Amino acid sequence: MAKETVEAIRSAELNAAEIEKDALKKSESIILKARENAMSLKTSMVNEALKKAEKDVSETVQQGEEKIGFVKENVQKEILLLKKMAEEREAEAIKLVLSHII
Repeated sequence: MAKETVEAIRSAELNAAEIEKDALKKSESIILKARENAMSLKTSMVNEALKKAEKDVSETVQQGEEKIGFVKENVQKEILLLKKMAEEREAEAIKLVLSHII
């Protein structure tokens, strides 16, 4: 009976050791999978942030180009107006000079 008890204890110890090894392997596997998931999530978040940043930059550039176009258009109108005013004053100046000469 003592022999049977000792063998039962040895068997239980071996069984416990196997269970411990399996638990260690499973925990390592779970940790590895968690790390892989974390890296995947990190990569996904970084890529998403980069796409958003690229979109924001693109929108900002487009807005800037639209503003530049608006400013150019206004400047060209101003230039035409100033040229017209200069031509009118030039004609007035010529008339004034001619009236003093004649």
